[in-house]
Amino acid sequence: SSSSSSSKGGVSKIVSLKEKIRHTSKITGVALKSKIKDIQLRRGKRKEEKNKVALPVFGVPIDLAVERSRLCQGLELPTVFRKCIDFIEENGLDFEGIYRISGVKSKIENLKANFDKGKSLEAEFADINAVAGVFKLYLRELPESIFTSSLLPAFEQAAREKNLNQISILIQHLPTSHRLMLLWILLHFQHVINKSSENKMSAPNLVLVFSPTLHISQNLLNTLILNVSEFVGNEEIRKYDDDSTQVKQRERFISVSDIGDMNPELVAKEIPRLEQVIRRLHSELGMGQLTNKEISQRQDEIWEVQRLLTQLKRRQRSAEEEEADEDLEEEKEKWEFLGEEYRKEEKVLRSLIGEEKEAVR
Repeated sequence: SSSSSSSKGGVSKIVSLKEKIRHTSKITGVALKSKIKDIQLRRGKRKEEKNKVALPVFGVPIDLAVERSRLCQGLELPTVFRKCIDFIEENGLDFEGIYRISGVKSKIENLKANFDKGKSLEAEFADINAVAGVFKLYLRELPESIFTSSLLPAFEQAAREKNLNQISILIQHLPTSHRLMLLWILLHFQHVINKSSENKMSAPNLVLVFSPTLHISQNLLNTLILNVSEFVGNEEIRKYDDDSTQVKQRERFISVSDIGDMNPELVAKEIPRLEQVIRRLHSELGMGQLTNKEISQRQDEIWEVQRLLTQLKRRQRSAEEEEADEDLEEEKEKWEFLGEEYRKEEKVLRSLIGEEKEAVR
């Protein structure tokens, strides 16, 4: 009876030990799955952070905004500036209170965010006051005056002296993008004033609204508006043509300085687009219908686009190498963890097996 009881106790202990062995293995498996999930989550967060990189056009110098978002018609103007003017020229010139009535803040911020992300905005362009608001916001957030810090005092002095000839000379000394932006603003204001009987925005009203926006005196802006024909020459507002051959080539420009901050998705999208630009430029050259000046322009564009393309491909290779290194590190971390857990499990199992042998005796 004593022997039978001892035997039953030994069997019970063996069953209990086997259950402990199974439980230990189960814990190791759960720990491993948890560790792998943790690694995957961390990797996902790293990718998400990389994809948050944007190329803002608000609050940056005009030339940089041009590089990041110029439309393909050979004009040194950023997308946000051109598209806002296009929309208001077409839909808002007879809108009462244009530029005077504030748009809804949330709509303006949404438009701004979309422009900074390079998104298509046609569907968003439904609220004239919001578009006018984002146009004013873009001009207000420029880090440097359209007139430039160095030339603005001279502009102000010439306006005080009513020296229109000196103002014309100063305008010609502005950087191309600044000069073009100023002339388009003046032409646009002239179109608004021409409809003042409907929109109630006379020259004095525009001066009140835009002199603080442009960070200049009312006197300077008033002088420019009242004498616009003295300054604009043959310049005219050219509507952005979505169907033009050049526009189809490439809608969003980047600069070499942007490439290092671009995430892999943006790089992958930009490479085929630039390759298409080069093919079309070569095709235009091959037609034999261009003037010498146009041929020179196309050749310069090919050189510039090829330079960007080379940098993008280098960035892509670098990103692929970084991802491969991350994969290797994660795999190494996983297997190091696995080895550590199995060493722990082996130690526990050896102890349990020893107890099991002892129980059998």
